[in-house]
Amino acid sequence: MDGDNEIYVMNSDATGQVRLTDNEMNDEWPAWSHNGLKIAFKSDRDGSHGVYIMNADGSDQTRLSRLTAGPGFPVWSRDDAEIAFDAIYDGMTDIYVVRLHGRSVRRLTTENSNDERPSWSPDGKMIVFISTRNGNAEIYVMNSDGSNQKRLTNNNLFDGFPSWSPNGSLILFESARDGNSEIYLMEPDGSNQRRLTFNNTEDGYPKWSPDGRTIIHDTDINKDRNYELFSLTLDGRHHIRLTHNSADDGYISWTPDGTLLCFMSDRDGNYEIYRMNQDGSSVVRLTHNDAKDTQPSWSPF
Repeated sequence: MDGDNEIYVMNSDATGQVRLTDNEMNDEWPAWSHNGLKIAFKSDRDGSHGVYIMNADGSDQTRLSRLTAGPGFPVWSRDDAEIAFDAIYDGMTDIYVVRLHGRSVRRLTTENSNDERPSWSPDGKMIVFISTRNGNAEIYVMNSDGSNQKRLTNNNLFDGFPSWSPNGSLILFESARDGNSEIYLMEPDGSNQRRLTFNNTEDGYPKWSPDGRTIIHDTDINKDRNYELFSLTLDGRHHIRLTHNSADDGYISWTPDGTLLCFMSDRDGNYEIYRMNQDGSSVVRLTHNDAKDTQPSWSPF
């Protein structure tokens, strides 16, 4: 509201909106710990983008690393003991892990490339990520200590935004290998890569439902950069459009029980936060102000 990005929390019915950060720089990409006690986020309040944590009420805001944070956002391990993030070092982006106890930081990738967008496996033993080390963005996996780095995808076009299924049996990702961005699945070893969407426009930013049975993604349905939200089953047979307007809808977050979604949309003139049922019904606008409200994230409880 004052020209820079700040982090707020609110109840699911839009009541109780509370500002958690308050400075003249940008605080963004909030991510709840799995136990709901802390929030990780990016901030440039100290002159460069870094990864910070705070308590759920906004207290005890602490920078975890002096490294300059990269294009991705912080990701908690399942036991909340560590946070993976990408950071810029010597002009390239690498993946790091910081352990909250003791604040020790480990660099996991050291290639002369951009390594970004880490995603933990549910058991915390592995991390999947994007790397340009072979010339274009491909998907790799490694042990959580950085060892045994393996390439999972191999083609001449973009593969990205990988994420593990809740039970760890599949990796969801986006790929442009067939001419435009579509949604794909593969096994954790890179086998059985299969395409789920078949459109002549971009499908991207896929996200798992909490039970791992459904995928939500956005689609540039009219090729006008105004994205709509769709749900998709794992076999690709049930592909359902959830939003219907001429504006941009995106950046979804599920409730822990999978019954509700929140997302950002500029359907009413600027970006606000909305809530709807998982089938797209009962859309409710949650924020109302002249500033942009974006990057929603449901608390775990």
